[in-house]
Amino acid sequence: MADNCSGKTLFLDTGVWNSSGAWFQIYYYGASGNGWVTMKSVPDETNVFYATIPSGYDYNTIVFCRTEGGKPSKDWSYVWNQSYDLGFQDSKNFYSITGWGSGTKKCPGTWLANHGFIPAGTRIYFNNAKTQWSNVYLQIVCTMANKSAGIDTYYPKGDCGDADSGNKFYKMKKYCGTIYYLDLPRSAYHGLITYAADDQHTYDNFYATSAVLHYGWQEDYPCINPTERSFDSGRQSYSWTGGLMAMPGTDMDDSPMKTIAVTPSEANPIVRGSSVTLSVETSEPTWKWYYSADNQSWTECTTEASGSKNETLTVTPNLSTYYQVRDDNNICNSTYRVEVNIACKGVQKTLLDVNFDTDDAGAYFTAETARREAIEEKGEHINTMIYKYTPEGKEILDGWYAILANPYYGGCGIQQTAKSCTDASCLQPVRSDCTSDNHWFLDIKDHTQPEGRVGGMLMANCKEKGEIIFSYETEKLCGKNLYMTFSAWFANATKPNGTEKPIPINARIYIKDILGNEIAHVNVVDVQPDGKWVNGKTAFFSGDNDKLRIDLVNYGESGTGNDILIDDISFVACSPEVKFEPSVTVDCGTPTTITVTSTGISEIFQVTPFYLWQQYDYDADKWVDIPNAAQPGGSGWGNTVYTFDNRAAGAEHLPKFRVILSNDEQTARDVGAGNPPDCVNFAMTDEIEVDCNCIPQTLEKVSGSDEQTICEGTAIETVVYRTTGAKATGIRCEGLPSGLTAAVSGTYNLTISGTLPVTGAEEAYVAKIYAEGVEGIACPLEPMELKINTYIKPGEPTVKYEMK
Repeated sequence: MADNCSGKTLFLDTGVWNSSGAWFQIYYYGASGNGWVTMKSVPDETNVFYATIPSGYDYNTIVFCRTEGGKPSKDWSYVWNQSYDLGFQDSKNFYSITGWGSGTKKCPGTWLANHGFIPAGTRIYFNNAKTQWSNVYLQIVCTMANKSAGIDTYYPKGDCGDADSGNKFYKMKKYCGTIYYLDLPRSAYHGLITYAADDQHTYDNFYATSAVLHYGWQEDYPCINPTERSFDSGRQSYSWTGGLMAMPGTDMDDSPMKTIAVTPSEANPIVRGSSVTLSVETSEPTWKWYYSADNQSWTECTTEASGSKNETLTVTPNLSTYYQVRDDNNICNSTYRVEVNIACKGVQKTLLDVNFDTDDAGAYFTAETARREAIEEKGEHINTMIYKYTPEGKEILDGWYAILANPYYGGCGIQQTAKSCTDASCLQPVRSDCTSDNHWFLDIKDHTQPEGRVGGMLMANCKEKGEIIFSYETEKLCGKNLYMTFSAWFANATKPNGTEKPIPINARIYIKDILGNEIAHVNVVDVQPDGKWVNGKTAFFSGDNDKLRIDLVNYGESGTGNDILIDDISFVACSPEVKFEPSVTVDCGTPTTITVTSTGISEIFQVTPFYLWQQYDYDADKWVDIPNAAQPGGSGWGNTVYTFDNRAAGAEHLPKFRVILSNDEQTARDVGAGNPPDCVNFAMTDEIEVDCNCIPQTLEKVSGSDEQTICEGTAIETVVYRTTGAKATGIRCEGLPSGLTAAVSGTYNLTISGTLPVTGAEEAYVAKIYAEGVEGIACPLEPMELKINTYIKPGEPTVKYEMK
């Protein structure tokens, strides 16, 4: 009796079948019923295709089918040729078509030994503890001499699909301890790999190399979670026998890498600047913690002790950081990535927002709207060299994408277009029976739009692992040396139809510099087809980059599902909120210090900002930079205060200031000169006019009467006046009659005395006493008055004149 093929991946060498635009399917049946799966091309192989039978059912018989291109799937009327009914056996998963046969659709073939391949991007580990090579190189084995023979006939040579790949070696990177790793740069067809001590050996001239190793030879080694570890979840140790080959020995270790759970005290993402405690519990006698920004170069944590069974590590990362725990053999037991988010305490500014929405007029997408033109007009260019664009209303094949208002408009996941289709003109329209097949949610709305309305989103039908789905190069962000938050939203567009188990979304979105070096990334792990949007978010430091690249890479399986929705890709940065505190009112003519305070500096900048102080020149009608000086004398790095000599009271204009801060001095000066870039790495205060209070003065009568009536020719009562004040300069009197004197003593005291003259008439004298102070600084005072009235001296004859 045939074995159950449920959940098995089967390979087909199509041979003569692969002609005339044909594409290939598997019809399967058994006690649980029947069904169809469409086969996909194995990367770098012309004639080999594969597909996975849905798991969880009882299927034991399969038929390989050659189908007419451009016709619907799951329809026997379009099947050109087929194999015989084949009973599946666990020991064989690779079937080869050997000819056309005669007079029938049924063609002969043969089962070959079990077969597999490792997709590009799979992470492979190698333990160099026993080989002790200075460097470790990996070679992907490309061809085999006899497909039906054993592993010994597989050789590390041949053409892998491009000119220089036949004997190409890839240098592995050190992971930790003696463990090396490599993310496969191309698919390893047949799952064949060798390891070598250098990159110079050929098949005829070995230096030191492992035997040819067949990863994926058995179904026990599935290619799962490739971005975290190798396909078998393990590491390999090899004993070098001393000859030309480092053959697998009896102590070969193919067990999984030991993994211990890391429990964080705070769920990802944590707020930048806060702490999280990573805890592990292990039976290892000793172990240590390490950290890394890039998951490649590791530094031992020294802030916490190591060696206890139960240990915690308290970290305060400013960026997303990897943490790793190693055992006493220096072998990493687990790696945990702390995701960091920025809690902006200043002013948020969006530097990039790729939302796949409509034109600037704000019109929302409808089913009839032409999407791509609107996207490109806004500068949101899709890299069409990677995935192909599906027009509105046409189905989305593996390796194609569309900009949609709803995944319903992408064809419902029912493929009817031929696999040989390479142009949008031959894509089939969305089928009319989408609702009955119901592969897609009919009501996935853009989560960012108001209730009841829909916006645009990118939908891609993922194809191969390690393949870039979507690539976007930003315009100039002018965000150098900034902490930014990257965010994107994901959803799984698939809805199960009850017979096929959908594939979850597994992807990673990279933020890279313009040279392609990774700055940060966000993992999209096992997003299920539940119609819910998932937000991926991380913080990163932009460094010396004002342009960035975004690459969305698929790490999920191809097949039913793995149709990804992505929306609202954004970079958001903070600019500090700065202001003068408190409001400035000071004494005129005194040294005056202005202070500027800011909120959000530590959440934004990695360095102390440059503060450009400016004062307004009323005559030139422009802002003028205050020269750089040490605090508190002017502009400079960290100069939050400025001291100057205030102006005199009563000036025509009040002194006016502003402050511009940035982590780049030239940016601050550009803003100050009226040429602000479209940046967020600067902030500017409001303008402030510095008013001043005059210095108070007093003027008082100390003794004597300031209003006297006396006889002419007699002495007045002495009167003494005094002025006081920080900016007082003297005292004076004006309007004294002859005979009286005003004597100043000690600068600020005035004594008025003397004898009034005899005039023979009644007089009224008024003298004024003034307090003197620094002009424009001392508060001016109203003068005091001394009033003296006289009457005629008694006994003196009165002369009268008469007119005759």
